[in-house]
Amino acid sequence: MTPRTGRRKARNRTPAVEGPSRQASGFGKSGSTVLRGWKGLALLGAVLLVVGLGALWFWHREDRPVNIVLITLESVRPDHMACFGGKRVTCPNLDALAKEAMLYDDCHSVTSWTLSAHASLFTGLYPSAHQTRRPHSKLGDSYTTVAEVLSGRGYQCAGVVSGPFLQTQHNLHQGFEYYNDSPSELTQKLAHGDITNPEMERLLRDFVTKRRDKNRPFFLFAYFWDPHYDYIPPAPYNEMFVSPDCEQIDVTRYESSKTVHANITEGHLEYVISQYDGEIYWTDEHLGRFFDLLKAEGLWDNTVIIVMADHGEEFFEHGKKGHKNNLYVESVQVPLIIKYAKGGPQGRDSRLVSFVDIFPTILDLTHTTAAPFPHQGRSLLEASPSPERAIFYELLSLWYRRRPAGLGGAPKVHTRTEQWFAIRQGNDKLIKVIRPDRTELYNVRKDPQEQEDVSGQNSARTQELANKLKQWQELMRAVAVTYGAGGKAELDEKQLERLRSLGYVQ
Repeated sequence: MTPRTGRRKARNRTPAVEGPSRQASGFGKSGSTVLRGWKGLALLGAVLLVVGLGALWFWHREDRPVNIVLITLESVRPDHMACFGGKRVTCPNLDALAKEAMLYDDCHSVTSWTLSAHASLFTGLYPSAHQTRRPHSKLGDSYTTVAEVLSGRGYQCAGVVSGPFLQTQHNLHQGFEYYNDSPSELTQKLAHGDITNPEMERLLRDFVTKRRDKNRPFFLFAYFWDPHYDYIPPAPYNEMFVSPDCEQIDVTRYESSKTVHANITEGHLEYVISQYDGEIYWTDEHLGRFFDLLKAEGLWDNTVIIVMADHGEEFFEHGKKGHKNNLYVESVQVPLIIKYAKGGPQGRDSRLVSFVDIFPTILDLTHTTAAPFPHQGRSLLEASPSPERAIFYELLSLWYRRRPAGLGGAPKVHTRTEQWFAIRQGNDKLIKVIRPDRTELYNVRKDPQEQEDVSGQNSARTQELANKLKQWQELMRAVAVTYGAGGKAELDEKQLERLRSLGYVQ
């Protein structure tokens, strides 16, 4: 597949939001209201003038504009990284990066699967607001992505991605001048045997050394797919974490495998995890060489590097494997490392962080906070928010079951839908599941693994968070109607077969 260029898109609406005040709704300081009539036109003209003057100020600052590198890692849990307290050294290069960066110890995705999480990352909106919630979804043209914002600021925006949900059919490439999704096609027929890291590294090197416009700052996005199951790292990484306690087990066709199940032995589970950790180490090797390249090119000091995972991964903590099953901590807590430009903050930050915070943080880093781009997060450059701040999660989970055919008939595939929503505020996390309906409450300080449901013991707090969750759902519906939904992505049979093999579609 050839690299794609993000197109200019016609807009038939002002990217704005009606509803409660920004403070009440959770919108950041870049939120705006719908403009109407001559007063609205006058205000819009004033905004454009301010933004234009801001752009001139931006280019005439004495210090150079920073470059932004945003890296997402598929399915990587923070507790499998030594810098976040993991028991194994699975990522020495990221551990080294962490020593000159800020680590955010309480960062969470908005969901537990890739497409919806990245749509939130790029728009600063929760999934119900950006409406990219199903495996066939694509992001609507009416949404403003971070790449569109930065390209309007003069940044050269480039993306290099692997994995099916970041292909251009899902429309997340809006605003990118250069977007190469060819690594995602390397193993279309062998979705579980993916080896894309070397091609990712090659294309990133190609951008930095050949395609980069040295007269402009750049925004470079990279998504590394290889830690996704099947966990089959190449040698020697497949043996690196195999201990005497491990019992080898077949990990191929992992999602649908009847061999890997909740009742496997501890030794078998240790082997599965050893292969997962090997995938992380294998990916980290390529990141290390990319970081070395940035240093060799003299870009390191003036480049902000953001590294995070799109979601976590389950190893039967709540009876499931993989991801896109639920919203428990092992599925949604993610690592976040930000190496700021030279002289920036370093250390650890314990604030509660959501994926929707990355969009306003990048706006702040590039001095774009005055522009009218709605988002639902808080910039990490602002003071730590109140402990009463709430963040939200959601998941539309589809389950497929094939039933034998009747006499002379074909097998039938039945689909079951579950909707999950959750809210985290302070030490409490409430999870609500629709069909079958149930509500759970966890005290994450006393029970960080979310194993003991205390909703029956604390009915008042359960009801309080349930009411806040309901209000948030109503707000998301109000936000969504101000945009145009992207509809269904046009996927060819090869792409559909890959999603089928991974269990994402029937």
